[in-house]
Amino acid sequence: MKQSKTKLAIQNIKHIGIVGSGIAGLTFANSLVKRYNDLRYYEKLKLPKISIVGNSQNHSPRGLGLWPNSIYALKELGLETFIHESALKIPSAAYRSMSGNWLSKCSPTKKNHERVCTIKENELLTNLKNNIINIPEIEIIHGDVFNVTQVVNNNGDEVDKDDSSNNINNNKNINKFEISYHENDDNTKTTIQNVDFLIGADGMNSITRQSETFRNNNNNTNVVKSNFFTLEGILSPNSNVFREKNISEIPLDILNECQYPFESLGQYKGMSVRFACIPLKFDSLFYFATVPYELFNDDVHNNSEIDVIFQLQNIFKDFHGPIPNILEFIRKHDLNVNRGTVYQDEERGRIDHMDINQQTEQAYLLGDAWHVERHNLAQGASISIEDAWELAYVLSSEDTLLNAQNRFCELREERINNYRLFTGFTDFISHLDNLGQVSELRNRLMQFVPTSINERIFDFSLDQSLGGKGYTLQR
Repeated sequence: MKQSKTKLAIQNIKHIGIVGSGIAGLTFANSLVKRYNDLRYYEKLKLPKISIVGNSQNHSPRGLGLWPNSIYALKELGLETFIHESALKIPSAAYRSMSGNWLSKCSPTKKNHERVCTIKENELLTNLKNNIINIPEIEIIHGDVFNVTQVVNNNGDEVDKDDSSNNINNNKNINKFEISYHENDDNTKTTIQNVDFLIGADGMNSITRQSETFRNNNNNTNVVKSNFFTLEGILSPNSNVFREKNISEIPLDILNECQYPFESLGQYKGMSVRFACIPLKFDSLFYFATVPYELFNDDVHNNSEIDVIFQLQNIFKDFHGPIPNILEFIRKHDLNVNRGTVYQDEERGRIDHMDINQQTEQAYLLGDAWHVERHNLAQGASISIEDAWELAYVLSSEDTLLNAQNRFCELREERINNYRLFTGFTDFISHLDNLGQVSELRNRLMQFVPTSINERIFDFSLDQSLGGKGYTLQR
């Protein structure tokens, strides 16, 4: 990296507060350390103090897809050996009908069969955390954040939190934030961190996003529940769960039918449902189901595991293999599953509807805190990694925080324009609604599209997204 002749934006930051200890927050901290190490030989730089506050125990085991840009970034952050040992190269996921017919998939080229890697989220988080845990300037705090406020200007005056003119974009004097969190599980001890640069990476129900810092920028900050329930989990022979239950392996008929990742789309009682299987390394797989709440007899979140699985078996009984066999395997061995709800932005349900100006000079949202990405070929984690990498890049290459903000938004908008081609196509294929008959008609029509044309469309959309021909991360 060339020596900079001007002061860098990173030198204007003394203390960074990162709310959230997930993929986005930990990647940003790692990326900033990487940039700092690249620069310190040329600049008299001091790494800002970084406080990462989050409840890492809330991360359930699940599978992630990593696309080329995110794989590049993680390798540059020192995780190349981990990626080599723990990630599985797979073809890009494709869509199937209830009967198993392929609705859309990429062409069977070597490039497409090595484009994406799958990995376990908890293992990636552990490695990102271990990468920075011994750096003196970084503290990782286990705690539940319950409030984020902007409170002080340069004159030391308290900010009127109800005065929308105090938005950072309008009032350049605001430069402090308070992060309030509980340190222990019984919520009896409250701690406050004062920081002058804020990263909100606390997921789809982001406390940071609901603070006045971003509410003043955009009133549409609400994340709302959809009417779709999700169930997901990992089947892994080397997991503690399998060992405790004396399960030595996943049946071969299941593994053989999950070598190619897929999302199967169908309908039950006139409503859209879907089931996905994604292979992982070491003969493991990640699965998830998405089903309308109306199809369950009772409150699905309070029902027993066996009752939920039994109802799902009825819903997916007419789907192709290995879906019924997976659900039977889970029921037979009484395996735990993770239950949740599909969330969406009140008005911007997908990343291509993102308000690019929501970020400010001293406060940024990353990951699901900025967007609630639908299950769509495993894009969410890769987008979070890309955002974190490029935010660290602009802070260590631009001379002011304002220029860094403008450059970050320019870069991200360019990426989003490329994503639109991809998300628009896949959303047409996989969009969930309560009109199952409409989805079924769409599925039947897709089966009449010639395979060669289908593959060309899929390949083109892949090439424009997440590390294809469309965009290369800043180096």
